[in-house]
This record gives sequence, structure tokens and C-alpha cells, in this order.
Amino acid sequence: MSDSSISNVTSRPVYSNSNTNSVNEAKTNTEGNTAKTASNSSLPIVRDSAEGVSVNKLMPSSQLQSLDPKLVETLKSYGVIINADNLKLVAALMKNMPGKVSAGDLLGMLLSRKVPAENAELLGKYVNGTINFSALFSNLSEDMLNELRASWNTGKMLEKLQQLVKLGSTAERSSENLELAKDVVENLGLQELLSNMPDANNDGSIYFQWPIFWNGQELPDCLEGEAFFPNKNNQKEGFCLRILVTPPNLGQTEISLTTKEKELYVHFGVNEKLMDAFRSIFNSIRENILAAGDYESVQFTIGRNREHRNFFSREAKLPNAPQRNTYIDFKA
Repeated sequence: MSDSSISNVTSRPVYSNSNTNSVNEAKTNTEGNTAKTASNSSLPIVRDSAEGVSVNKLMPSSQLQSLDPKLVETLKSYGVIINADNLKLVAALMKNMPGKVSAGDLLGMLLSRKVPAENAELLGKYVNGTINFSALFSNLSEDMLNELRASWNTGKMLEKLQQLVKLGSTAERSSENLELAKDVVENLGLQELLSNMPDANNDGSIYFQWPIFWNGQELPDCLEGEAFFPNKNNQKEGFCLRILVTPPNLGQTEISLTTKEKELYVHFGVNEKLMDAFRSIFNSIRENILAAGDYESVQFTIGRNREHRNFFSREAKLPNAPQRNTYIDFKA
């Protein structure tokens, strides 16, 4: 199978749609509900709860090398269905792109997001954690970092980044500015790659990143999010938004919002020790939202946060990372 044929075949619906998973999770209104998972009943699916099923039995050994169980679990964490078609794609990718797709995370991204194989290098930077704003700003001089933080505090971060991108191609800019401009352009390319506009029959999604300078934090946190839009034939389905952010005093926090006409549903995934603290502020937030008049019903739910390899993955085990504080500090 050639690289071009891999690119073509990865455009087929070969995965448990991660967009659908995230939308359904955002629509979960009671703690403990299980998000619906899109599946194709015509394909032999190996579910997470299946016992005594060997992945290697799905295909002849001549067509697929033995897969590490850890690789299979990583693919599942991205919502990839373990079936014969997907295993053929995995084998083809590993054969035609040696050294580039050895990591299960990259394979999971390529398959779950239906990204053409020629974008593997860009996705590889994402799964390695080198294309988010925390990483982009980590090598900047103190003066440049302070300049960017000041623009963020005044609400002009976007204008500042646009300025750096425009000036980064001129001879007058320092190598530091030029490198940052290249990184920002690459980051924007990733955001465009992982976004899909809605059409007449398919829902759309927009993936985005944005830096957040929390109070007292030297480097910015990288807020990641994905907004989901219904297709033109299902406008009443409403709007969904999922956000992943890591405030220094809260740890990794996941927020899902769903709107349907005049109803708003919000779910928080937080450290278990902070759940009561979050619950204590729900009533006041609800009253403020209702007072604005945009919604007639506002519901909050909360659950334990899930460990994420990155924004698009789900880990089975929850971390027990210690928190420095147990109070909520939203000041940035």
C-alpha cells in the first residue's frame, strides 16, 4: 500500500467518532451516565470489556504483525474501534512510515481524526507535547515572555501574536521572534487540520488552543477546546463545547457545555478532593446566568477528572497527583 493510498483510505469512517463521543459526553446531565459511542454494527468490534479475544486472531499473521497490547489500549483511548479494517490501516501505516508511527498516540490521532498520513509529522509534534502554547513560550527570553504576558493582561494577545507572525519574516526580527512566529503559524495549522466545518449532512467541529497566564504562573497554561456545531438539517440540536485546562491550584480540569434552545447543561471533571468546593459555587453561578436572561434552565453536574494523554485521548486510570491547595483560584 502506497502513502497516497493510505491518505485516501484514512478518509473513510474507520473509527468510533471522537467528535460524537465528546458531544455525547457534553450532553451528559447526571453524574455517572455513560456517553454513547458511535459504532458500525457491520464491523467486528472488540470492546474494552471483551474477554478472551485476541487482536491477532482477527487477521492472518501474514497481513499483520503482532501488536503490543499497550498499543491496542492506546488506540482504544482515542476511540478507535479494533476491527479488521482498522488493523489493516495500522499495519499499512507502520509499514509505509517506519519510525514515524511507532507511537500508539500518533496512530490513534491519525485514525480517530481521519487525518491524511502526510500530516503525521505535524501530529507527531502534537502528541509529543511540543506544539502547545506552554511549550511554544518555554524557550523565550524573560523580556519577550513579559511582553506577551502584558499583552494577555490587556486583552491584546491575539494582536501581539499577529504582529509577531507578520514581522517574523523580515530581516529586522531577532531569531527568537522568528522562531516564535514559525511556531505560532504551525500551531494555527494544527488547529485548522483538526477542525471541520459543518455541511448539509455532517456536524462540524472547531479545535482551538489559547494561552492563559494564571496568577503567579511563569509560563502560560495551554487551554484546549473543541466546539461542535450541528449540520444545517439539525439546527435544533444545539451547541456543544468541551474545554481542557490546567490551573496551578486545581490540576487538570475538564468542562463540557451543551445548549439546547433556552437550556444550558454544564459538567465539570475535577480532582475528587475539589468536588465539594466546586459544588459550593454552582448556585451563585446559576443565578447569575439566569439573571442575564439568555437561558431559562441551567443545570450543573460534576464528576472525577479523567487522566488525558492529550486533549483527544481518555485514560482508564485516574491520577492521584497531589494538589498544592484545596481552594479554587480563578484569578488570572
